[in-house]
Amino acid sequence: MRYLTINEIKQQSIIDKSFKDDDELLCALATAAEDSLEQEMDISLDELAEANDGELPNPIRQAALMLADYLYSVERGGSGTGAEVPEVVYRLCRLYRKYN
Repeated sequence: MRYLTINEIKQQSIIDKSFKDDDELLCALATAAEDSLEQEMDISLDELAEANDGELPNPIRQAALMLADYLYSVERGGSGTGAEVPEVVYRLCRLYRKYN
């Protein structure tokens, strides 16, 4: 997990900040989300952040948070189970996709 914080993920997933039992899982899922977005956009998050004063562009940060939340929901058997990744994640990625 390079750009998201555990507190951001917990806020997105509506998890109390004092609940620590799933912190390791949340960090792993956030890393998977960040890696997945890089592959989807065919550009590194580092490259995007470098072009944006060291921060991820807000649409990409939101896409990463939504994807991490979705993965957490699936892992915990919540409403995401059996559903596809929300289309909005891909729409946000398309804003920064590198087309060669």
